[in-house]
Amino acid sequence: MENKEYLKPILTLVLIVPFLTELLSGNFTLSKFFIPQALLIFIIIYGLAALLIRELAIKWKLGIEGIFILGLAYGIYNEGICAKTLLMAENVPLAKSFGHYSLFWGINFAWAIAIVVWHSLHAVLYPILIVTLLYPTVHKDSWLNRKWTIIFTVLVVGLGVLMFFTTPQFQAPVIYLPVFIIVVGLLAFLSKLVPKTYLSELPNYNIGIKSAILGFFFISYILGSTILGGLKAPTFVLYIYAALIIFIFYKIIKAKKWLSPQALVLFALGNYLADALFLFLEGLKGNNSEKRIAGVIFILVFIVAIFKTLKSRISPAPK
Repeated sequence: MENKEYLKPILTLVLIVPFLTELLSGNFTLSKFFIPQALLIFIIIYGLAALLIRELAIKWKLGIEGIFILGLAYGIYNEGICAKTLLMAENVPLAKSFGHYSLFWGINFAWAIAIVVWHSLHAVLYPILIVTLLYPTVHKDSWLNRKWTIIFTVLVVGLGVLMFFTTPQFQAPVIYLPVFIIVVGLLAFLSKLVPKTYLSELPNYNIGIKSAILGFFFISYILGSTILGGLKAPTFVLYIYAALIIFIFYKIIKAKKWLSPQALVLFALGNYLADALFLFLEGLKGNNSEKRIAGVIFILVFIVAIFKTLKSRISPAPK
């Protein structure tokens, strides 16, 4: 971080990710989210982790597919090592949909396919695309020097391991820590082998709001998975559904050539907007004023962001 030009994009990425995950998902309400200790933990396990993934993607010259795979690795880190929900059954989040599945090899694979993909998009790929659009002149640069990369890696890995052993809600068998680390390593290796679709240097000025609408309907991924889980569909059906939805949306984006930062950020904002709407509805249903307030704020923010993005004439400068 010797170049001060990188400080703003670094802070933007590190600070927005916790808001776009823990607060937007309704996992934490406003009052609990802004507790200093909680916010610091979120900044490390979400913000710094996303920053390190971006640095790795730049170093390895990964395309969108590779960043998505690294995002899956992050999902394993977050839900397997930090929160340990991948090892839970009855107390798993969204328990009505995923709490009745039997563990296989001690892992809740039904919950895993829903939440790991969600993390890959919401905590990794979408935020990286957003900072790419916001800071086009440095989007191909590495933002961290060796010293800060080591410091942030120690913080992210160290806090994850600490949480694995100390969080009192659930004591996991130690064997799963090296298992999850190996899986993360394998996914990182795989990220270098998958096809590489790079961001287009040409913005899609003529797409209108269509990309955001497509992103809004990607809520069908988590919503459909939740419905299937509630209907007690077999785990393999959840995986088939997940693969099908991801494939369809991926092919639409490539067919429409919506590969500029502008088009992809619109898709991300549309997906976030759907999340915000469901957060608001959840607040109404549960008579939770904090979720209602957060939902309204997020809805307004994403609507404004969509229209600002539509009006933008910014594209990454060739380097």
